[in-house]
Amino acid sequence: MMVSVRNLVRPFLVVALFSAFSASALGEDPLAEARRLLADKQYREAIAEARKHVGDRAAGPGALHLQGEAHYYLGEYEASRRAYLLTRERASGNPALQASARRNASMACAALGIRARDEGRVDEARAHLEEAVRIDPDYGHALFTLGGVLTGLRRYERAKGVLRRFLAGEGGGQADRARAWTWLGLMAMDEGRLGRARKHFQEALEEDRSFGEAEASLEQVTRMIEGVEKTSAVEHRLLGALAVVLLVYVGGGAALFRFLERRERL
Repeated sequence: MMVSVRNLVRPFLVVALFSAFSASALGEDPLAEARRLLADKQYREAIAEARKHVGDRAAGPGALHLQGEAHYYLGEYEASRRAYLLTRERASGNPALQASARRNASMACAALGIRARDEGRVDEARAHLEEAVRIDPDYGHALFTLGGVLTGLRRYERAKGVLRRFLAGEGGGQADRARAWTWLGLMAMDEGRLGRARKHFQEALEEDRSFGEAEASLEQVTRMIEGVEKTSAVEHRLLGALAVVLLVYVGGGAALFRFLERRERL
């Protein structure tokens, strides 16, 4: 099953948003009301409240981060991406907030990519997913989804690298990992590397024994390999018989030539 936007992980909400110079250090939280509105799912109101503090030196990065989260829940992924990227730029003194903004910006790009893919705009989907991976190279969900899109576009070399990076990480459930191995197997089949394809389908089933697509593909490639082996055996026998015929023909021709040569001398 292909991943949908709704299956994306919830964005992070960082609690420690301010430095020692922020108002929260004095026991105040200028974003308390915006947080309450966000928790109550009053997303538009939360965005408007957070906007009041975007210009603040201390609270500004947190306000942008909160706006990014609210836009994400509203399905406004482009606005969410912009808010998170601005958060990352302005949160230079808060590594935790920067890391959260980086991951969430990648998630917003991935959501844009999935939406474009589902609507048939595959090249646009690839561009969004490539950006997601550039922003956060370790975001497994973006790697997995990009790998699937690239496989469908037959950009095999890029797809293989992306899927191997996904499989090398710790993220991804059994079904996603099984599907990634299956995609690698299908690419190998298309390239005529049947032995490698069979190995990848077996690896997919090691991840998830119930993954039917990998099981069906393994059966198919096994039959193909058996057919090739039978064909090779027949071809080998035919080549052997042809070699015998050629030897007889060449040998007989040489004998006939010697006979005619002797006859002319007489």
